[in-house]
Amino acid sequence: MSLKIKINSKSLSAIAIALWLCSMFMTVFTLYRGDKFPGYHILAIGWLSPIDLNFAWYANVFFIFAFLMLQFRKKATVSSILAGILALDTIRLSGIMVTSIGADRSAIYGYGYGAVLWFLAISIMIAAAGLRNQEERRKSCNEKTKNDGLLIIGITSFSIILGASVYFSINDRLKANSNEKERLEGIAFKRYPVCQESDTIPKRALISSISHLEIISELKGIGRHMFWDSPLFFLSHGQPIVRVKNIDYYWSQNKGNNKVVARISSGVPEIQLKVKCSNTDIKMEFKLPKKSSFSYSWKIEEGTHRTCPEMKGLHYPTQLALDTLHLSKVSLNEIETKKPNQPTRISPEFMHSVPENMYSGCQSAEILPDLIKSNPESGELGKPLLLRETINFYPEIRSVYSNVFCNQEAVYVTHIPQGPIDEGIYIMKISLEDTRIDWNIFVPFTTKQVFMRVASLLEEGNSLWVTIQDRSSSPLDDIAGLRIPLNKYINKEDTSFSN
Repeated sequence: MSLKIKINSKSLSAIAIALWLCSMFMTVFTLYRGDKFPGYHILAIGWLSPIDLNFAWYANVFFIFAFLMLQFRKKATVSSILAGILALDTIRLSGIMVTSIGADRSAIYGYGYGAVLWFLAISIMIAAAGLRNQEERRKSCNEKTKNDGLLIIGITSFSIILGASVYFSINDRLKANSNEKERLEGIAFKRYPVCQESDTIPKRALISSISHLEIISELKGIGRHMFWDSPLFFLSHGQPIVRVKNIDYYWSQNKGNNKVVARISSGVPEIQLKVKCSNTDIKMEFKLPKKSSFSYSWKIEEGTHRTCPEMKGLHYPTQLALDTLHLSKVSLNEIETKKPNQPTRISPEFMHSVPENMYSGCQSAEILPDLIKSNPESGELGKPLLLRETINFYPEIRSVYSNVFCNQEAVYVTHIPQGPIDEGIYIMKISLEDTRIDWNIFVPFTTKQVFMRVASLLEEGNSLWVTIQDRSSSPLDDIAGLRIPLNKYINKEDTSFSN
């Protein structure tokens, strides 16, 4: 005795709606940031998806309409096909807008079992619609007919979805490293291929007692946020000399004045750190002369900031470099540098005559305006000033439009901002003996002319004499220069400024 179970389109559509309802209470998507979205959540917010040019949510509308049509013994060919086509748009969905803390789009990590059931439900509904077409033809012809094409499509898609889901689920778990396996818990499979690289960084022999480190970097994409911003980073962690391109940066200690200086590179570095970052991968290589090099690398997953193997934090490559070089954070007391010396405002006297022995230039010092363009890593240190073959950095210099004047004891740096704010001259005196700033002043103008420069300068007694040149006709054309009374503002004993 054989038991025959006859399934009609109405009962098959009921199975489809049952699977659809089950999918509403199961995880559909998981995000890289860890959020899990059940089906009912997606059903509640998915109608907004056209904002993101995605229309997969609307498959639910045609799916339910097809179910109702089949329950009333009506054809549902068009609605079931539209549900299937729109459901395929889920593949294009790469992220979900999360509004828990502001508006933030987070990338989808993987598909839950709810997504699998949802696709299976739609494929069954397509098969039910095809079965209904077959029932209609059988009724009208009163004879057996061949299987409807829509029924075959539904059965085939059901088989493919089920088979692919099982395959990807098993394959991901077999190939994934430990971090990926942990993330895969509770979901069917990952949206992109799983990371197979070992998430345990191999232990390398630590490189210690390296005095000269050369950094060769090419930073793009997210790599810009993962590594050092200036040579001060590695210097502050105890690295004695850091070379970038043709410049060597190091600490200078002169009479308690601890600051970063630089010089044109010389000699062969003991180790090279090559860093290359793009939108697809990150590579860090340590190269020792006459020794084998070793490297670490990470692949950046498409559309995300996640890497394979997964990093333990945004600045993980940098920390790995510090660990490999056996560097640790130096006490702030040891590396503290002087804060930018704030200028004192001094009102000048406009003069029609000045001394004859004014300084018109300087051979002991030179502003290097092109250094920051060729070596952008030095920009955070301040404007570069070459003093006796050593490059010193001064954040007090606020403009690239600067002039340098000097005598045998000091260097005077003048700079005039090119704009309508703070019209005037910044003048800074630097001791040639120890490169310290003796004083820093701001001399305001009583004119709105801005395209000016200092032509000559002289400190004599308690006065500072300055002559100005203007590029265009202005009231200053009739004025030979300025006299700045220093004795009222500068204490010669401690070089501090009065307010």
